[in-house]
Parts: sequence; C-alpha cells; structure tokens
Amino acid sequence: MMAGSLHFLLLSLCVLLEPVTEIGGLLLKPVLSGPSEAYVRSEVQFDCAVPGWSSPLTFELRKDAGDLIAAENNVKVTFTLQVTEGSEGEYYCRLTAGGQTSNSIHFQAFLS
Repeated sequence: MMAGSLHFLLLSLCVLLEPVTEIGGLLLKPVLSGPSEAYVRSEVQFDCAVPGWSSPLTFELRKDAGDLIAAENNVKVTFTLQVTEGSEGEYYCRLTAGGQTSNSIHFQAFLS
C-alpha cells in the first residue's frame, strides 16, 4: 500500500471514530467550556454548544458515570451550578439526539 493511501485510510479511521451526531447530513459534536475549580458555596457556569450550528438542540450536563445534572434546549446553553463539596468530578455535555458527548472538564471544589 502506498504511503499516501495509508495516511488517507488512517485519517478516515480517526474521523469515523470521533463521536459526533449527524443531523441532515451534518456532523455535530458538542463542546463544553467552564471552570476547572471554584470555592464551595460559589456559583459556576458551564457552557455547551455545537460550533457553527444555529438551530436549537437539547443538551444535557452530566457528571462522572453519567449522572444527569441538568438539561436545556437551545442553540447554546449555560448551566449554572451552586458549588458544594460533592461538586467535584468529571463534567461533560451530551446531545440527546444521537447521544454524542463533548470534551470533559475535571472540576475541583475548594473550601474557603
């Protein structure tokens, strides 16, 4: 196999393995942004959106093994949380259409 063909095959495989949702022929992948740490009793916000997408979608904010924290429907959603000692963990955003997940954010809560 030629080097160029092998490179194309590997690149295609990486694209196929990337978790995305397909709607109307377009591939969608949510992106989560937010803080990685905050003090207990403070308030934090996590934003979830699909870059370049302009129609409402239902996003879920999940933690660790899949615990549902909140869900909202919009083009871009902002989840606001009150920080407790139990807030520590791995947070990610999930699209309900297709179940695709975003990057994760490891969040730590500190006592003030």
